[in-house]
Amino acid sequence: MRSLVLASAFFALSMPFTASISHAGEIEYCGTPDTVTVSNDTIGVCDIYSRQLAYRLKANALRASIEERQQYFLAPAREARQRYEQALKALNEQRIAENK
Repeated sequence: MRSLVLASAFFALSMPFTASISHAGEIEYCGTPDTVTVSNDTIGVCDIYSRQLAYRLKANALRASIEERQQYFLAPAREARQRYEQALKALNEQRIAENK
């Protein structure tokens, strides 16, 4: 019984708060008409094609900068690997010379 009273009190208290929620406004989608009537007046055009092209250009520029950064990041490791291989080759030649 006590839980029923608490549940109904919670429900009664929560009702005014949910009814007073306000929204920021209606979402306007590109290409939806404002009115039902048809007019010959031109309004702005949603140019999605130029947006797609701009996105592609930005994505290609980002990819190029990432690849360039990757090369700069890998250069020290590549040089260290070359030094290691040269030192290992010299050590192996020294061991071969000692065992003869």
